This record gives sequence, structure tokens and C-alpha cells, in this order.
Amino acid sequence: MARPRKGVTFDNADYIHWYVRNANQEGRLQHLLQEPDQFDRAFEVFSFLPEVPYCLLTDGDDPDKFGGKLGVDPYALDQWVVNFITPKGWQRILSAFRQYRHARKKLKKSLKLDQEIYWRFSHFARTQNISLDEAMKKLLDFYEGDD
Repeated sequence: MARPRKGVTFDNADYIHWYVRNANQEGRLQHLLQEPDQFDRAFEVFSFLPEVPYCLLTDGDDPDKFGGKLGVDPYALDQWVVNFITPKGWQRILSAFRQYRHARKKLKKSLKLDQEIYWRFSHFARTQNISLDEAMKKLLDFYEGDD
């Protein structure tokens, strides 16, 4: 049994919008369309998708919550995908989004510390029997709890 169709959501709308614009610039958009000869019309409709304010609680009744970041309307983008993108093209877009999301989870940052601070920090982590990441989180949580 196939998975139910996952549409455009507030979570993935910005990435999907970026992906389609990028595919157009690189000349790959025709491979995703249901009717490649309707490319001009499809991209024209895509270009005029409205932007809406995003908020964590998408409550249309509260005007104070409309001050957030603007993004493409996920409902209009979803309708555009249904009208113009093939199922295989949609799977390609979703696959690219999953790869992007997975790569973002694994991002690491490095810090340069004086050797003395590093030794003290690693000693703290060893005595607590935790990793350096967990030690830093524990110290930061303790620091933020002092307020």
C-alpha cells in the first residue's frame, strides 16, 4: 500500500519554492512538469504565488500574530504542485527536501578554546561521564537557570 500524499506545509514551503526556482534557473523544471510544453504558463503562475506571514500559531483571528516572517503561501503552492508537477517530480522534490532536512540536523560548529579551558572542560565531562556536547548543554542550562 502506498504512502498517502504529503503536500506542501508551512515547514517545507520555503524549501519547495526555492527548489522550483532553482530548477527553473538550471533548466531542470521541464523534467518535473506534467506538460513540459506548458512551461511558460506554469512558471508564470508560480511567479505570482502570494506571500503570507508565518507564525508559530497560525491563527488568522489575531492581527498581532501577523508580524512574523513572510513566506510563500503553502496552500497556493500545494495547488500549483497538484496542477503542474508530475507525481515522479513531486517525489523528487520531497526526496531533496528530506536530504536537506537530514543534512541540517547534522551541522556541527567548532570552537577554539585555550588549552587550559579545554582540559578543564574535558575533565568536567569525564567526571560527569557525559560527552562534551552534553557537558556544554548542562553548563549552559545551569547558567540560564541562575537568572
